[in-house]
Formats: sequence, structure tokens, C-alpha cells
Amino acid sequence: MKIRQKNLSSECWMVQIQGLGACKNCPYRGTTECGGKNILKTMKNIKGRRVPLRDIEKENIQFAKDIGGWVVGKKLKIGRR
Repeated sequence: MKIRQKNLSSECWMVQIQGLGACKNCPYRGTTECGGKNILKTMKNIKGRRVPLRDIEKENIQFAKDIGGWVVGKKLKIGRR
């Protein structure tokens, strides 16, 4: 599988390529150093490209469940429903 570099933004590359599952064991998750905060909210990078840049939607939904959230459309929701 190819990922075109022009589709990557300066945000967290691991999330852009692997999807939300990359956050699962990331030491930066929930810290000020996290480079994927906006991606977690919108499921897109700042270039407007849907993340992950490869299609692994089932993995994203599982990650949302693992952290007590859910996916609505293309957005990750965390907290109370």
C-alpha cells in the first residue's frame, strides 16, 4: 500500500497512516505533546484528508470503544452520550 506524502500533514503521522489504533499505546495521548488532537475530533488531517489514509474503519471503531467513546458518522465522540 502506498501513502502519498502530499496527503500527509504535519500532524501525527502514525494516526494518519495507522488510524486511531495508533493512539492506543502512545505515550503522548492526552498530553500537550499529542500531535493528533484535531484528528481525533474530526477524523481528518488539516489538509482535509480522511484519516487513516488507508481504510481501516473497523479498527477506528474498536479504538473508540476501548477508550469509552463511539463514532458518529466520521467523528470520534468521547464522554457522555
